[in-house]
Amino acid sequence: MKRKERKRIKIPHVFVLLTGVILFCALLSYVVPSGIYQRKTITIGESTSTVVVPGTYEKLPKHISFKGIFIGDRADQRASTVSLLEFLTAIPRGMARVSEIIFMIFIIGGVLGIFQRTDTITAVIQALLDKFSHSGSLLTIILMTVMGIGGSTFGMGEELIPLVPIFLIVSYKLGYDRVYGMSIVYLGALIGFAAATTNPFTVQIAQNIAEVPVGSGIVFRVIFFVVIMTVTIGYVLMYGEKIKRDPSKSITAGDNHSLSELHQEKQSLKASHILIILSSALIFIVVLYSIQTKGWWLNEMSGGFLLKGWLKAKAAAEYCDVGERTLRTWLKEEALRSSRVRGTILIKVEWLDEFLKQHELKPENLDEILTDLPKG
Repeated sequence: MKRKERKRIKIPHVFVLLTGVILFCALLSYVVPSGIYQRKTITIGESTSTVVVPGTYEKLPKHISFKGIFIGDRADQRASTVSLLEFLTAIPRGMARVSEIIFMIFIIGGVLGIFQRTDTITAVIQALLDKFSHSGSLLTIILMTVMGIGGSTFGMGEELIPLVPIFLIVSYKLGYDRVYGMSIVYLGALIGFAAATTNPFTVQIAQNIAEVPVGSGIVFRVIFFVVIMTVTIGYVLMYGEKIKRDPSKSITAGDNHSLSELHQEKQSLKASHILIILSSALIFIVVLYSIQTKGWWLNEMSGGFLLKGWLKAKAAAEYCDVGERTLRTWLKEEALRSSRVRGTILIKVEWLDEFLKQHELKPENLDEILTDLPKG
């Protein structure tokens, strides 16, 4: 007798879910009692906020009409329901209203993508692994702290997934199991993301929507980060010591899954990686300071993150794995796009990728492209 296969539950696309939520909220406008608060504008430092006045709430009767159901209808001193037209235009109107936030997220995502394409994150982690591989506990503390800082300040999460094979192999070599290696990446990043000291995806956007000073409450979030990161690291270390003493207590005990098929190309830490990290940290600090003291907000933040997507000539040459002289020859022959700011050559990473893809270059034959460039 054949066993009946269980039907797998198919989760709708995220946009279907979001549209369903909007429709549900629109229908609630016909059911949930309506009311209104009086509001006032207050100024806190450089920020101006609109807040409700306590004790001023009053109920409003609903205005429901045939016209209002389809295209909307307004009436004085009465609450309007959401029409069919307003439901259909809710998404484009919402995107237009928060366009600054949307584009900032796109730009930040692109910058994190650049970190990945330049192997900066992988190179930094690899350098830490090489430096502290003699001590499993010390290495765990350092790596989880680094993961946590990345998640807490830049909102890193999915960007760290490519590092999982490295941590699984290192965890295996140090005598731990796969759960331990995964915990270093997964728990470290998630704890940092939860604390969100300066996470632009959560705290800064949420504070803008809530109309509270950007960066407010950071002392509490830093303390929260330190406390929960300490507890998490302590728990992971205790688990590691337990399975080292008795491997049978591992969550994956008896799993003979081999890690030999896992392979991660080793990335050496170059000067360009250090330059990217230092310049990004400096720009981030300047942006945060300017938000607090100069009234900067989303557009300025986006510009700051966008600046991180540019490489100087030396860093660009290392990215292409060629000499700086070769790169300057490409620029001189106008085969590679660039910009010049106060005498400094700046090149977008996407321009480098486009150039390399166009000429189908490989590290072993990059210098040969000089013979194919047009002369004069």
